[in-house]
Amino acid sequence: MNRSGRLLALLIAALLGAILGRVLAHSKGESFASPSPLDTSVWQVISPGLEAGILHPGRGSHLGSDALVITDHMFFRADRLVPRLADVPHRVELELGPQSHALEVLLGQPPTGMVRIYPETHGSQVVLEIRGGSLVLLSQAGEQLIGAVTPDRLELSAIDGSAHVAQILVQDGTGQPLMQRDYRSGGISHRTLRDGTVLGGMMGLMLALVLPAMGWARGAALGVLLLLPPMAVIACPSGAWLPWLERLYLVDWAPDRLAVTALQVSLIPLVVAAVGHVCRLFWSRLGPAPVWLSCTWGAAALGVLIVNWEMSAFMAAAAVWLAIPLWLVRKDSGSARVVLGLDLMSFVMVGTMGLGLGLLLATLWRLCIFIGGAGFLAERAPRPAMDVLFVLMLAVLPAVESALQHSPLNLTWDPTQLQEERPSERGWRDPLSSWVGQCGPKDAPVTRRILVAGGSSAGGAYQYKDDPEASFVAQMHLDLCASLPAGVSLQTHNFGRGNRDTFTISRTIEAMLDKSEADLVLLYVGVNDLLADQYPMSRKQREQVRSERSAALRGAAGLARRLRVVTALWLASRTLPDKDAPSVPDVPLADAAENFETIADATRARAIPLVLMTEHMRAEQYGRLAQYRQVQEAAASSRVDVDFLDVRPAFEGASDDDMLVDQNHLTRRGGQRLGVLLSETVGPVLFAQGSNR
Repeated sequence: MNRSGRLLALLIAALLGAILGRVLAHSKGESFASPSPLDTSVWQVISPGLEAGILHPGRGSHLGSDALVITDHMFFRADRLVPRLADVPHRVELELGPQSHALEVLLGQPPTGMVRIYPETHGSQVVLEIRGGSLVLLSQAGEQLIGAVTPDRLELSAIDGSAHVAQILVQDGTGQPLMQRDYRSGGISHRTLRDGTVLGGMMGLMLALVLPAMGWARGAALGVLLLLPPMAVIACPSGAWLPWLERLYLVDWAPDRLAVTALQVSLIPLVVAAVGHVCRLFWSRLGPAPVWLSCTWGAAALGVLIVNWEMSAFMAAAAVWLAIPLWLVRKDSGSARVVLGLDLMSFVMVGTMGLGLGLLLATLWRLCIFIGGAGFLAERAPRPAMDVLFVLMLAVLPAVESALQHSPLNLTWDPTQLQEERPSERGWRDPLSSWVGQCGPKDAPVTRRILVAGGSSAGGAYQYKDDPEASFVAQMHLDLCASLPAGVSLQTHNFGRGNRDTFTISRTIEAMLDKSEADLVLLYVGVNDLLADQYPMSRKQREQVRSERSAALRGAAGLARRLRVVTALWLASRTLPDKDAPSVPDVPLADAAENFETIADATRARAIPLVLMTEHMRAEQYGRLAQYRQVQEAAASSRVDVDFLDVRPAFEGASDDDMLVDQNHLTRRGGQRLGVLLSETVGPVLFAQGSNR
């Protein structure tokens, strides 16, 4: 085929690939498109991970191309979506999307108001309504009486997979609409269609470069092999990326980013083959390397060693990697001009991008060089060529490891941080204040300091992350500042953070005391201790297992397990916990009592009063913490320097909906009420002390 014929064939292949890429983008593009976040003025997202549906659209509930998607997490319960309604809902019409799994709906008071809707049983269109005090479900399965229920609220969630809500209509008791949304008109974004078209065209062009030189039979077989990885990624269902994201503990990623990354990695064999074919064009210019080229190559190699001084710790491996081209050149000096000339690009990659991505790309580039010259080398120096190719193949794995260790994944896949620990639990060993308040004269002769510790209910980032002064800790501080005695300044340190419990607090209390120099410690806990029950082992037991495994990693036998590649393979292949298996509280009552003693010992050693509080919850849930409150009261009664404060009086006369955004996180009004109670309680104690630190 002449040059014009080859050019025409390349253009036709690129055009066909672009058409196929656009078609696939229409049908499969949702996995690779960035999802849209929910409108928080319309929906309140109650997320078990606290950040899943807020900071990373797609990790939690989001807007897909044709539906509102409620995701079912691998390690956590699915989000709960609560519509912000002006009145009490009595009737809900729902249409589920074609890809929807089961949807859980709460209409009225639990548990009788809870209904699970299965598309295969109830169909895609269902109606839930309250008639004469009873909840009724209307679907293709007929009319079903659920049970007596009191109109109260509406919540949506997912079970056994992602639920897709295409349309929703909510009405009050008179039939007036409270909410009406149609999520079917989104469609695949123009950017996704454009990217699919461009990618398809590039793949068609690369296949047209590689296959003709091999003949029809061998070319077709190679084409199938090269296309299998990307086609497997494209065929992966959109709902599968979130489970893989959580399986691999990629807590800062969204599912679309993982899908795009997987597609990019799957194209590496095709890209290497295509670039190798382009390199083949240079192998026709065989010959010894001129002096200037040899000197340039040597200077570049030396420059890489100087710029990336970290290589000096692995001089033997670095010497082998640098000397790979020289091995072939020594055996076949006629290939020196091509090998050394093309290999200069590998030094440019390492020099500009470092030992992470640069080293990986440089190694792949060298593979392309030798693949492109395979036909020439098979005739001139077959044995050295095979040796070099074998060494290069072995070098790919260390290059991948280096790329991982020079990327953010180095911390994500740190095996010492992954042993039986949820991603949301990380960072507790180095406690940091989520908010610090200061009032009074900076040069005041007396300074009082308060330390508040607890979970997200104390931290407040979940409810009002952009306004930390709305938390009860800040409200207490502001109320105390309003009546601050003369010559006294006040500092308040809020160490409340999501997923913190008495296990983590008791093991970091000394660090918190050192950082805050507190005169008074307030502990607002309970929910994360007793009601977090997603594992068959308690937090203390899991930490013991983790410590034993971490000790094993410190030995020589743990070297392989410290590799990020090995860690990634372990995460991908490990047996996952059964969410339906029996579980225990993260901090059982006996462990909580032990933790209270540890905290009390630390505060007593510094002559600091300790106040224990049980988190406030909705009325129907508060009984679940009754025994926990008794443990706190017992701890307080056994020590003169520990007090128990019952926070319930702060919320008397107010409805749960006015005080709580969900089962235990306080609203702004709730935070104000608790803040006032605390300031009235701790103010006399705090300002009566004689400390002058």
